[in-house]
Amino acid sequence: MLCSDDTTRSSPWRRKLLPPLLFGLAALLLRLWHLDGKSVWLDEAFTAFHSTFSAHALWTQPVSDKPPLYYLLTALFWSPGDGAFTLRLPAALLGAFSVSLSWFLGRELGGRRLAFLLAALVLIADINIAYSQEARQYMLLTVGWLLLMIALLRMLRDSAAQPRPHAADLLLFGSGALIMIHTHPIALQYAAASAIAYVAAVFVKGRPHLAFLLAPLLVGVLAGLTILPWIPMALARAEHSFHWLRQPDPAQALLEFMSLFGGKHLALLGGRSLALSAGVVLVVVSVAGVSHYLLRRNRAAGVLVAGLLVLPPLLIWLSGYFKPVYMLRTITPTHVLAMTGLALALDALPRRRWRIITTAMLAALLAVSSWFYFAGYKKEAWRGLSRQLQNRMAAGDMALVCEKYLQTPLRFYLHDDMPPLLYVNARRHRARVKLPGEARWQSFRKVMSAGPPAAVWVVNRYGHCPKKMDAILRAVTGRDYLSQTPWRGQALSLTPFRLAGTGSLP
Repeated sequence: MLCSDDTTRSSPWRRKLLPPLLFGLAALLLRLWHLDGKSVWLDEAFTAFHSTFSAHALWTQPVSDKPPLYYLLTALFWSPGDGAFTLRLPAALLGAFSVSLSWFLGRELGGRRLAFLLAALVLIADINIAYSQEARQYMLLTVGWLLLMIALLRMLRDSAAQPRPHAADLLLFGSGALIMIHTHPIALQYAAASAIAYVAAVFVKGRPHLAFLLAPLLVGVLAGLTILPWIPMALARAEHSFHWLRQPDPAQALLEFMSLFGGKHLALLGGRSLALSAGVVLVVVSVAGVSHYLLRRNRAAGVLVAGLLVLPPLLIWLSGYFKPVYMLRTITPTHVLAMTGLALALDALPRRRWRIITTAMLAALLAVSSWFYFAGYKKEAWRGLSRQLQNRMAAGDMALVCEKYLQTPLRFYLHDDMPPLLYVNARRHRARVKLPGEARWQSFRKVMSAGPPAAVWVVNRYGHCPKKMDAILRAVTGRDYLSQTPWRGQALSLTPFRLAGTGSLP
């Protein structure tokens, strides 16, 4: 039987709800700190763009290759022209909620002490903080998976003693499944991993009543059916999706998995070797905690926890041989299981003094890594680049984007001040122009019939622009352009090219 705290069940509501509420409040304050301190990066700008569409458009038009739930949630907080704070606020709220849910997960696994340990670790985990300050779907996916895991644990606890699951547990399971399915396509791998781990745990528990297998399956299938009307939109959009990802080799995939255990941003303190060393220690401690729980405390629940820790990253990595999808952000929800292993290891220590000392050391390690996320981690510097364009571009100048989708972060920051955009096909030496307020790209020669722009500002991300841009501009415009001193920021550069014979730029 799962280790539940019977005194908790009969205690006042304050004893049940006050700790997770306080943990959630503390988490929210931490995640709101410097929420807009880092520049919005490309994928966050896509979130902003997709959030401008109505619910009807998101469900009936090929707008995005992600389900619309997170975009609809973002639209409740953010509107065009607002800043990064309101864009990221939904993720911060969800991150805080995930800390509260972690308390309930810990209580289901081992009682109140484990609940406090797990919630405290998730509270300061750098991965949770980082993705709670990023306007993407991954904290919503984490919240859905936490609801699903808590429901699975509760059903596992009852599987040998009752003829069928409680309706409340099935409702909790269905809510988690719905959230995940309507958040990200990667939910398919999480659902498969959860099913495998749960079935294994149920049979380890003993001879289960069939309803404990069929009822969750039926609820999961019904939840999956709700996304079917959107699938044609996803397939229509799939051909426009990026295909630049590569399947990581096993070593790289293992490094990303290790970063879930809380030492990722120590690399900003002492380099990759320090982060790797800390990661090895944290993985060993976490695996030891799960192993002790499985062998000494609760075999069935231990099988479930071990499966949920290992199977999602493994299935995501294996599916990458069909389409590369294995990135740290796709396996982000698994950090909750990594923290669970750490909490189980601390909870297993036999003496209170050892537990206090080890908890303090582990918390200090996680807190230092999180501090360096706040202090040293940088996103793409679109805010700084946009300010350069606002301050230095003159009337008649153009901004050249080597990739069309780079207009999205520019639009987020410049909004009504968007300059004319130039896009060049370097192989064919053809150019298209998008004027402010226009939806379509137009022929360069048609728009610039009065002559080429006096200056072209080349926006380059990760060095994707072709070399010898002056030669490309000459082929497109028939005029000579001279490059001037570029501005450089994180992952970005902005290089002005001035029409020969017209002076220099400010």
